[in-house]
Amino acid sequence: MQIPLGPNGCSFRFLPLRHRIFGFGGLKPLRSCGAVCLIFLLLMVWNAAPAQGEQPTVSHKAHQRLEAAREALDKGQWSEADRLLKAFVGEFSHEPHAMAVAWQMHGYVLSEVGRHTEALASFENALDQNSLDGELQQQLRYNTAQILLLLDRPGEAAQRIESWLKNIDSPTAEQRVQVASIYYGAGRYRQAAGHLERAVDGVRNPRDEWLEMLVASLYRSGNHASLARRLPVILERHPQEKRYWEQLAAVYMHLNRHRQAASVLSTAYHMGLLRDSRDIIRLAQLYRHAGVPRMGCEILQNALNEGRIDASYENYELLANGWLQAREKRRAAHALQQKARIRDTCRGRLKLGQLFLEMEDWPAAREQLKRATPERCKGVRDKALLLLGVAAYHAGHMEDAREAFAQAREISDLRRQAESWLNVLERGNSKEDRLEG
Repeated sequence: MQIPLGPNGCSFRFLPLRHRIFGFGGLKPLRSCGAVCLIFLLLMVWNAAPAQGEQPTVSHKAHQRLEAAREALDKGQWSEADRLLKAFVGEFSHEPHAMAVAWQMHGYVLSEVGRHTEALASFENALDQNSLDGELQQQLRYNTAQILLLLDRPGEAAQRIESWLKNIDSPTAEQRVQVASIYYGAGRYRQAAGHLERAVDGVRNPRDEWLEMLVASLYRSGNHASLARRLPVILERHPQEKRYWEQLAAVYMHLNRHRQAASVLSTAYHMGLLRDSRDIIRLAQLYRHAGVPRMGCEILQNALNEGRIDASYENYELLANGWLQAREKRRAAHALQQKARIRDTCRGRLKLGQLFLEMEDWPAAREQLKRATPERCKGVRDKALLLLGVAAYHAGHMEDAREAFAQAREISDLRRQAESWLNVLERGNSKEDRLEG
């Protein structure tokens, strides 16, 4: 029995990447490039001051052109901003600082309209100018990593985010989550999980989406032991979310902690979260694997009685096997009889007959085994004949027993056993004859 773990099953649904370029301070997309670029201009242009005798790095004319592009951005006039910035980089190539600002602004414009390859080139050009301060260069490193991921270049994206990490002493929790999103998208799940664990453990109240990403990263990296620690935290927050209970049960199954898995799903069941037939059947199967089949059978039986699962051949087979595992032979026999009413098979009658023999219910065994001995019952008829003789003998029907053993004697594999029984019958008749004499 398996509980699905993967994204195509019941569990781990997480998509860390949005088709956007993310801001550096959090996980919200930069929807207003104009506002962001205006901040950059305020930082780098209006507040630019000479340092140790150097001249300001942005000329008045360049300032005016960048301001015009900024106004177009604020109005969402992407084509106009694109035109102005293209003209700017063609005219002011002698001002590296202004060029860096323009390339950065152009990158945001291009990413906003989905031209990611060109946006990447613009951001790279801004980095190549080597004139922005450290914080803004870090912003560009992160943004280029995101774009590389969008362009299906995960290896380069991971390298770029590692370059970002080398230039920061102590990342904040939010920044670690952003780094993790890059690693996750690049398939570097172990590294993603490492950063997310430090982010989650570093704050008092981690966000739900952080925990979701952490769970997905741990799953994909195969770290089920850590999953067993992290999932209960999400469950405590969202006890009514069925998928978290299923995920935790699946983790316990992978760790061969079947009883804990059964306990988790049982709690979800009694909370009313597992209501459809598939959930109930899965829980019953899990109880069997956990070595407590009786509890699973009780749940399955109640569901059948209440009509919450189909009274099907397969479900009664599952119930019967569960009762057999629980050593409840009478209840197993009842389930097998219900199954036989749905689909009568020779093999099913043989199984019932064997069960009644074990319970020493000779009349019931004889009745079932007779139905497994017609010529059409190939594959089970031979065994059924021998067992029918045994049932008839103990039920006191000696002639029926003799007839069944005589037929069984014609089968080479059963000849010795059948002859032994016939000898028993013969000795019994001889004893009766002596008593009568």
